Amino acid sequence: MSQIEKLIEQLKTRPDAFKYQDMKKVLKHLGYSELIGGKTSGSRIRFMSATHPPISLHRPHPGNEVKAYVIKDVTQFLEDEGLI
Repeated sequence: MSQIEKLIEQLKTRPDAFKYQDMKKVLKHLGYSELIGGKTSGSRIRFMSATHPPISLHRPHPGNEVKAYVIKDVTQFLEDEGLI
C-alpha cells in the first residue's frame, strides 16, 4: 500500500487529528489544486478540480492540524463525489 493510499485510509476513519500537508497531498492526488488568494484572502483556502466542485476550508493556524469538523466535512464530500 502506497503512502497516499495509507493517508486516504486514515482520512476515511475521520481521525481527531490530520496534518494540513497530508490533506493537501490527498486532494492533489484526487485531482485538486490549491488556489491561493492574495494577501487579503486570510486563512481561507480553495481547492479546485476540473471535474468536481471546489472545496473551501480554513488553513489551520497557528498549528498544522486540520480541525475534526473539517476532516468530517471534507471526507463526507469526497465520499459523496465518489472519490474515496
